[in-house]
Amino acid sequence: MANAGLISGTGFALDLSGTTGTVSNSGTIVGPTALRLNSGATLAGLVNQGTIIGNILNLSATVLTLSGGVGLGTYTGAHGGQATVSSTLANVALGGGQLLLNDRVDVSGHTLVNTGAAVVLDTVVSVTGAYAQAGGSLNLTSSSARLVVDGTALVTGGTVMASPDGAANYLVGALVGTLVQGGAGSSYAGVTVASGVTGLAVAGRTDGTALLATAVNDYVGGTLSTLDNSGVIAAPTAVHVASGGQVGTLNNSGTLGGSRAAFPTPAPSARSPTAG
Repeated sequence: MANAGLISGTGFALDLSGTTGTVSNSGTIVGPTALRLNSGATLAGLVNQGTIIGNILNLSATVLTLSGGVGLGTYTGAHGGQATVSSTLANVALGGGQLLLNDRVDVSGHTLVNTGAAVVLDTVVSVTGAYAQAGGSLNLTSSSARLVVDGTALVTGGTVMASPDGAANYLVGALVGTLVQGGAGSSYAGVTVASGVTGLAVAGRTDGTALLATAVNDYVGGTLSTLDNSGVIAAPTAVHVASGGQVGTLNNSGTLGGSRAAFPTPAPSARSPTAG
């Protein structure tokens, strides 16, 4: 089944029973419930590179696979709000492609599994149940975006990308953001944490059951009259001052390692007894 136009309904836009192959959407599917998969039904997968507006309800005991496309596919609620993806008898798999997830997910007793999709979050998205990621990516496109999981979050591979405020200042060790807030038993061993802000280098660390991003270089997006360093900064760019940033004086009594430093014009005055 392929849709490149509009499928809408006052109750259910798509109400599926029996066996259905892949539903491919490059248009719009909209309804209070955009898709219902009934008990005993099977669906090969939902590939969306358009927009799906409304709840998605899986009443079957088979895995529901949601994917994006080469272009970004959006799963959302009416008027920009959040809808709900509900599958309490089986897992939900994020199967591949690029997808914007602006829906709550209820997989109570089961797991939301990222099997290789590039998942974009632009706000807080909650998961009732567990979350697992061994590949793919979770890209947070705003400083307030995060994944909140009330069950176990097992992020053992792939990438989680933070996109903090590029006009702020982040010095070495500063908290850049909370990326995933998991429940008891959560683990983030093996994940790569990256930055969506040019010049800001980050690393992941855990705090209880949460995955955080912290700065590993000095990044200045605002204004600092003085920037002091007495430690060792070994990031590729030890100090990055963004085009809208400004530093009056750089005092370095430690080591600025890496291969480069990035300053706007004019550069700050520097006092540096030790340069790496």
